[in-house]
Amino acid sequence: MKKQKLPIVEIFNSIQGEGANSGMYATFIRLAGCNLSCAFCDTDYEVKKEMTIRKIVDWPYMLKNVVITGGEPMIHDIRPLVDVLKFDHQVYIETNGTIHVPFYPFDAWITVSPKDLDFVQKSGNELKVLWFGKHFIDAIDKMLFMYFNHRYIQPIEKDGKFLLVDEILQYIERNPEWRLSMQIHKILHLK
Repeated sequence: MKKQKLPIVEIFNSIQGEGANSGMYATFIRLAGCNLSCAFCDTDYEVKKEMTIRKIVDWPYMLKNVVITGGEPMIHDIRPLVDVLKFDHQVYIETNGTIHVPFYPFDAWITVSPKDLDFVQKSGNELKVLWFGKHFIDAIDKMLFMYFNHRYIQPIEKDGKFLLVDEILQYIERNPEWRLSMQIHKILHLK
């Protein structure tokens, strides 16, 4: 196994709080760094330590389901990590979609969560969009070449409150291809 190191913020076990896999218990590998600077970002993605792939995979509390997240995991070469994990684990990758994911659809479940309309990963298992208003979702819907099995709209959370949930509910009532996704890990005060 390569001695490649990845910048790790943290590795922890918790439930998946969003999207199609809500409620699933998993190991989260949060990688450092992001290629965006979103004002509403609630994620700490500063490097805490560098770890080899072997050390990551040998983390003693690793569960069957493993979520690689960030920041933005695709700014790193995560292929070697995915290649090792995929034999004994179900791998999930959460990306903002600004960098193409070369190993979809065979090696991992891909969640794309675009923060603006300038994203390149237009296929995956699920699309999870923050509610920036009807115009943003409508613009995404007009990109007819996109393919996702599941589509979710998620309210922005600020100071423990989920914003504009009523607007989202009105939208999904008229657009049944979309579903509401709440951050249940935050509701339950979990990591």
